Amino acid sequence: MCVSRLLVLTFTAASLYAAATLPTQFVINSWDTSSGLPEETISSVMQTRDGYLWLANANGLVRYDGNSFQTYQPRQNLGGAVRQEITKIGPGPDNSVWVYSKEYGLVRFHNGVFRRAPAYPAPCNVTQILEDGNATLIVCNERVLRIVGEQVDQLTKGLSGPLKSIQSAARDPDGRLWIGWTDGRLEQHGDDGNVKVSYGPNEGMPPGPVHQIVPAGSNRFWVATVNGLALVGQGRVKVLTTKDGLPSDYIRCLILSRDKSLWVGTGKGVALL
Repeated sequence: MCVSRLLVLTFTAASLYAAATLPTQFVINSWDTSSGLPEETISSVMQTRDGYLWLANANGLVRYDGNSFQTYQPRQNLGGAVRQEITKIGPGPDNSVWVYSKEYGLVRFHNGVFRRAPAYPAPCNVTQILEDGNATLIVCNERVLRIVGEQVDQLTKGLSGPLKSIQSAARDPDGRLWIGWTDGRLEQHGDDGNVKVSYGPNEGMPPGPVHQIVPAGSNRFWVATVNGLALVGQGRVKVLTTKDGLPSDYIRCLILSRDKSLWVGTGKGVALL
């Protein structure tokens, strides 16, 4: 799971783009069930363009408008399952929310209605969902899919490497595809599937799965790992851990908000840059 409660850790915006330094001063706010959060264990966090913050938990999809929380459940439109647990969410290009659960598979939530996704290749154990221009990238352990309307394309047909080991993916500002692996590697792959750039243990990447990749500007990325928050790029890796003030080294999820603040979900809370 991503967080045991909702925790906001605020850094200065300028620190996100600092070349050599990382923040050491934090301002913390938190929410739990006593402040209206329906379920304290959050598995995924995202923000749509209209400013709403969305949370995935064992009880469904939760929207936060800055004042209150509202829960939506897939069964309201799709019926069926008793369990309403949602494990992954991600933004669509039209303020919609893509939702993944073991009970319902991949589902799109838009204007208050849940609808099933178009047919896509199986197996597809979804680890991440992210916006890709006018499309949506669905990152599975086995492949990376791109959905535009009812069309589904597979981006990793020529990918070299073992299946069931893709953990995360992202586009850089130039449209290049980066993939995070379960063994801690971060790699940029060409259209032919070959590796163009690679960061691994020799470059300072922490061991263990790369849970999420978020562009940080200046050809760099924030990378969520099980052993810290890594700032990667320009041939360097800088890792932020509990020794630097984070509530946990286990970084599960990241989201970059419209004002370039970074939300960081850990084993003991979430953080905002």
